[in-house]
Amino acid sequence: MNALLRRAIKTILLPWIGVLASAAPNIPRVYFGPPSRALGGPHAKRQKLTRFFKNYWWHPNLLYITSGRPYSFTFIRWAKAHGVRFILNQDGVYYPAWYGAGYEVENRRLRMLHELADYVIYQSRFCFDTAQQFLHPPERPYEILYNAVDTDIFKPATVSLKRPITLITAGYFYSSKHYILEGLLSALVILRQHHSEIRLIIAGHVDGVDSLKALAVKLGVDRCTEWTGKYTVTQGVDILNRGTLFIHLKNNDPCPSVVLEAMACGLPIIYTTTGGTPELVGDGGIPIQRDVVFDRPDTSPTPTQISEAVESALLQDPLLGTKARIRVERNFSMSYWVKRHQDLFNLVLRRQGT
Repeated sequence: MNALLRRAIKTILLPWIGVLASAAPNIPRVYFGPPSRALGGPHAKRQKLTRFFKNYWWHPNLLYITSGRPYSFTFIRWAKAHGVRFILNQDGVYYPAWYGAGYEVENRRLRMLHELADYVIYQSRFCFDTAQQFLHPPERPYEILYNAVDTDIFKPATVSLKRPITLITAGYFYSSKHYILEGLLSALVILRQHHSEIRLIIAGHVDGVDSLKALAVKLGVDRCTEWTGKYTVTQGVDILNRGTLFIHLKNNDPCPSVVLEAMACGLPIIYTTTGGTPELVGDGGIPIQRDVVFDRPDTSPTPTQISEAVESALLQDPLLGTKARIRVERNFSMSYWVKRHQDLFNLVLRRQGT
């Protein structure tokens, strides 16, 4: 960086940030960050929050940053220097099996966010525990606040149509998550031996989808597998209401909103006992026992384990789906989530120092 550019940053950019960050009176004015078309949980959370709270670009007195989104330490420090409070929403951490080389560097950045935070929200007990293990954060006021789902949007279909057994999985499947789909496709082969009409819907973007479609052809399950690609919220509700069971096999997922959406639509969940997913599902699904590990590559449960869990869920359905819906209504409603954020904004503004 040349001297002219450094001077421009110091004389133009930073003073502008300082004006932007000048704290307003103690009525919550929250800045959630710039808009983004990116996919994933952190960006979806911002979209949810800005449905209910105005995003104050000018004179905010609170910053709300989710750990998985891009952030600027320079901006946070300037904002705090001008009296703005900072709330950190801590999602997952970095670990060797997922991130590989450099995970410690990224975790140091997350620890720095904790050092700057006036208050920390952990999205699950799993998020809190892994932060203690990998970040060793300084003591800060905190709470565990799970993600939420709008049960007025995500709800069971009013008319129940008789359909073949339909398994659904959904998400953003990076190439590193192909193990999830490979295991499901192989389990489908076993399940078709007893359920010839069974179907699988894979919803969401899939990196390198052609190789997985080729695997489906090789296994002979291509004609009973549907790939939806990216979908909107409305399309997501329609997709979920076509399902019999929802399967979520992502290892160490911190707090997957898609699981809550499926539960809200009355779908039992097949899931692994890793990450924050067990905290969400409770008695609304069938677990597949897996060890929580951070130093070995992610792998899927065996096809036999998956198929046995599906068979177990089918024997208990529709009771499991009913329990899933009730659990979401009682514990993960959007109204509580929004109210808790409103109370939290007022609480943090009243605090004197950290």
